[in-house]
Amino acid sequence: MVLGDALALDSWTGEGHPSTDGLADVAYWGGHAQAAHRQFGGDLIPQHGTHVRGWLDLPLQDANKLGDALNDWQSVDQGRGLMVAVDEHTDFHRFNRASWTQPLQIGAIDVAGCPFWGSIGAAAATR
Repeated sequence: MVLGDALALDSWTGEGHPSTDGLADVAYWGGHAQAAHRQFGGDLIPQHGTHVRGWLDLPLQDANKLGDALNDWQSVDQGRGLMVAVDEHTDFHRFNRASWTQPLQIGAIDVAGCPFWGSIGAAAATR
């Protein structure tokens, strides 16, 4: 459920849309996250009651290179089971990110200069 102005809804950028600010977030998790952390580093990022490792607000080109490096690393035996996500900053991702630390998974962002509130829900929040 979301609440937003018609202009905000009309301007909404969802999954598959290019980054709206040239930035992206990189996250990784799974059975080999500790080994990946030793190899690549990354901050502990709270997400919907759990934590992942990664980096926020990277230039898109750097985020893609880092995602590729993590994916290449996981293709060898020591990295199997590592999950990697490169999330471009779209309104959908920013909205989801705004709810990461909220117990009810409710987020609030500005879209086209208009406030936008709501919850993407548990389906989009499970990672």
